[in-house]
Amino acid sequence: MLWTRCSESNLTDSHGGAVALIDYANDRIARSMESRVNTLDALLHEWKSDLLRIWIPLITGVAMLLGLFGGMEIQGCRDAATTAPSAPIAAPAEPAVPTQAPTKSPGHPNQQKK
Repeated sequence: MLWTRCSESNLTDSHGGAVALIDYANDRIARSMESRVNTLDALLHEWKSDLLRIWIPLITGVAMLLGLFGGMEIQGCRDAATTAPSAPIAAPAEPAVPTQAPTKSPGHPNQQKK
């Protein structure tokens, strides 16, 4: 029984007993987890501010430039398609009208006399 009493007092000892050691280990784990949670929270807050401050404006600017140059390219293709017809358009043929040689009339006022 002496051994049992010693071991029971050793278990419940507030400075070096097994319960005290378990409480100490639990406290260390809790503090470590709180520290990690705080570190992750700070990291996420920094990442969020970087996202808002840097990445979103950068992605928006790139998207605008892509849209601008893409639109210019599409409009250039449309303009090229309207200026160069795909099939040549034939001009309507005019009926051949025989032309007569101008006749000289002696009394015409536009003719000069030599």
